[in-house]
Amino acid sequence: MLAYAIHVQSPADELLYEGLPHLAPVLEEFGSGALLIGGMAAIAWLTACPVGLPVRATRDIDLGINAVKLGISKDHAPVQPLLKKHGFKPGFGGESFRFSRHTSHGPFVVDLLVAKGASKADPPEVERGLPSLAAPGLAYAVLRGPVPMQLTMHGPAGEQRMFTFSVVTLDAAFVMKATLVASGSRRQAARRVTDTTDAIMLAAACLQDDDAMTALASHRRRSEPKRALAWLTDAFSTPTSAAARRVADTAESPAETAAWTGDVATRFIERLNAAR
Repeated sequence: MLAYAIHVQSPADELLYEGLPHLAPVLEEFGSGALLIGGMAAIAWLTACPVGLPVRATRDIDLGINAVKLGISKDHAPVQPLLKKHGFKPGFGGESFRFSRHTSHGPFVVDLLVAKGASKADPPEVERGLPSLAAPGLAYAVLRGPVPMQLTMHGPAGEQRMFTFSVVTLDAAFVMKATLVASGSRRQAARRVTDTTDAIMLAAACLQDDDAMTALASHRRRSEPKRALAWLTDAFSTPTSAAARRVADTAESPAETAAWTGDVATRFIERLNAAR
């Protein structure tokens, strides 16, 4: 089981600490039908497999919905009713797939995303009447299946709260971040920096994990891993590439960090090629 701990310090931590108990029964009922994806999944893995660069804090809750696991069909739409039952309302920020619940620290937001090809609707739907977005790499994450994760939050006065998520595998977390950057769908400069940094750090973490590398070698010809690997090869071809500079410019030792990104990419591809 993957373990991740948060010591409640910031307002974002306090929001999560208050909001998660309301989401916990939803997660319990969803089980492996809802995978924790996005920033928190990436940071949980990077905390478990440190690579030598600082790990940024993120408190976003993004869930990848597996319609097959949840038995979703045209006659069975369980997701929205369950969230509403526990006080979550759809439409946060004008987006139907973003659910929120009021807390004393502000809105606690949960985003629901689907895999490419999981829905025939346009835009894709989580379930009938609930439009969403297709998350790059999520189809591969669903294929790879869930990993149980225990999140422990250390609150005030020594209080602890524990929550269980089904999280994407380490290799799937890399594929999702890499294909997200490759897609160019997040155009904000700050987002591109954090996504690129997360992706190369997750690649470095995969190098520490035989299961992750074996899975990627086995599935490298599937469309999403193939795109992630192509991006990794092209993006970090030289220490002066745009991607290498994005990562290096935020580091204490830019030149060393740029060289490190290229070394990670080279060793990653060489290891996969050796597994053929």
